[in-house]
Amino acid sequence: MDGEILGLVHSVSDVTEFLLRAGLECIDETAVGTSALIAWRGGGPPTSGGELMKLRKVTAGWGEPLQPPPGYFGPDGSVPDEAQRRLILDWAVSQRIASGWRVESRSETQAVLVRGQPVNHVLHAILSLVTCFLWAVVWVVLTVTNKVERVALTVDAQGHVVAVHAPES
Repeated sequence: MDGEILGLVHSVSDVTEFLLRAGLECIDETAVGTSALIAWRGGGPPTSGGELMKLRKVTAGWGEPLQPPPGYFGPDGSVPDEAQRRLILDWAVSQRIASGWRVESRSETQAVLVRGQPVNHVLHAILSLVTCFLWAVVWVVLTVTNKVERVALTVDAQGHVVAVHAPES
């Protein structure tokens, strides 16, 4: 965390066990082995014990660019076809949903995701009137601090996830 290794494990089973103990349910070794949240030393998940991996801190905000695990490409590492690109987009959307985003719109080639809620000005106006404008202080603070983030995800011809961020509103 912040450049410091918090612990070392020797197998995918060890990571799975730690995640289950931390309260994450329905975690299997396949998901752990392909997760973008784990930095593997030596190029990939250990197949025979002895190799080490370290857990990476997930940064706040946009985070690191999402790139699918190697299994989404052809066996020879060739560029993905349309069906594989749709699978990569599905994977990227599911990764964002897992970190608090929701799908605003979706097509076969693009997904628009949003995080945050707009301020309900009608509700706050009524509350301000009822409380003789005492609630107006809360309303102003919410209006200033609230942000709604939007991102459009697409997959280019090489299989890379392209994220275009909209201005905050």
